[in-house]
Amino acid sequence: MFQRIDEKVEVAGVYKAATFVPKKIKWGKKVLLIEKVTLISDIRDGAIRKRMYSLLCGGELYRVVFNRDTEIWILEEIWTE
Repeated sequence: MFQRIDEKVEVAGVYKAATFVPKKIKWGKKVLLIEKVTLISDIRDGAIRKRMYSLLCGGELYRVVFNRDTEIWILEEIWTE
């Protein structure tokens, strides 16, 4: 099942081979540990550069987007079974 969220979140991670790899998402009072990064994709919204990540956390798939111009993270949606 798909659930649209569109909320700001905080993301912590590390740089590995010059690429950012997310490790945790802080969403409200929840801290979600990322088990696996399933997709990293650079996208554009008009002139705005973004990087989209699909992240597996606790059996659910989270899509977060990093706005590379404003440096804001948005949790766009969650996919659950």
